[in-house]
Amino acid sequence: MLGYDPDASRAVLQVNEGEAQRVREIFAMFLRYGSLDPTLEEIHARGWGMKSWTTRKGRAHAGRPFDRLALQRLLRNVLYRGEVCHQGKIYPGEQAAIVDRKTWHEASELLRRGKGQTKAANPSGALLEDLLECGVCGGRMVPGYTTKGGRRYPYYVCRQAQQKGAQACPGQMIAAGRIEPAVVAGLEEWAGTGNRQPLREALRGWGGWERAEQHRILASVVERMEYDGRGGQVILRWRNAVAGEEGEKVCIPVVKRLLTEQVPPPRVEPVPAAAPPGRLPRITRLLALAVRFEDLLRNGTAKDYAELARLGGVSRSRITQIMHLRQLAPALQERILWLPASSSAAGAVTERVVRRLTQCLDWREQIKMFERLSNGRARES
Repeated sequence: MLGYDPDASRAVLQVNEGEAQRVREIFAMFLRYGSLDPTLEEIHARGWGMKSWTTRKGRAHAGRPFDRLALQRLLRNVLYRGEVCHQGKIYPGEQAAIVDRKTWHEASELLRRGKGQTKAANPSGALLEDLLECGVCGGRMVPGYTTKGGRRYPYYVCRQAQQKGAQACPGQMIAAGRIEPAVVAGLEEWAGTGNRQPLREALRGWGGWERAEQHRILASVVERMEYDGRGGQVILRWRNAVAGEEGEKVCIPVVKRLLTEQVPPPRVEPVPAAAPPGRLPRITRLLALAVRFEDLLRNGTAKDYAELARLGGVSRSRITQIMHLRQLAPALQERILWLPASSSAAGAVTERVVRRLTQCLDWREQIKMFERLSNGRARES
């Protein structure tokens, strides 16, 4: 936290006078200009950045340049007026105030009156703009779109690869329709476990908010977000009120476009041309539902997992569980979709078993695990 250093002996925040003076000047600039943009320009002209800090393990983190979201967070932070926020409520803090309450409230009111500035900070409407980083080179991933048949298809692409080519970064791209719902669903599922009431409160009513407000809330709870297409996952680091301590991390899998040619076909007998009469196995129906949900997201009928949950009449965490089935190797998905209605194989392939398979990102290993399961059942019968 710019302006404070951790005091390990007392477990409180201690004012860093040099940084504290910089914080006061930033508040004064904002009140003088009355707008974020000129304030940000002067901050950049002075060469000021955010907090530089070192983890407990001795890893140094250089202060990043300020952007609009970082400036907004600084101006809204109640720590600077000597208070703390816990589970949505404000309490007196043990740390000394850096700015007086009158200055803090004037800045807060100016931000409130200029509420439309939040949209200006996110002009493209991309949920992860200014938040998503490339897990390969560490640079920003920026939003873009391609047009086909008169329709826009948004995506995120590594800026280094976009501007400097493959020599700067091998580059990666991910469709917005894949990564955004995965991140939101992962947040909601993770918030529903353990003692994470602040995160649950922050996400309450998510589906009813405008895009700009969703973007602001996401930026308020996530310290860092990076996507690595090689592992097909987003790694999040949460914000932490304790300066100098790395926030908790969580990994969220992202369903990538399925490329059947990347995995050799499994050594199995050909499936029948059509399933025999009778009720299809439950796992077959769930996977078919996941395919249908993905189509609804791709064609825009549903914008995110929350809307799918409303359409399906189930919880958002359940939608996440169903969509995780699409992380299976394509050859396995095909086999599950053609499971016969009554057989020992159909009885062995339960949702719990398949969910264990999806935790493995290597499709070849998934197939081996599936084969071991099938062979074991065959020997039992």
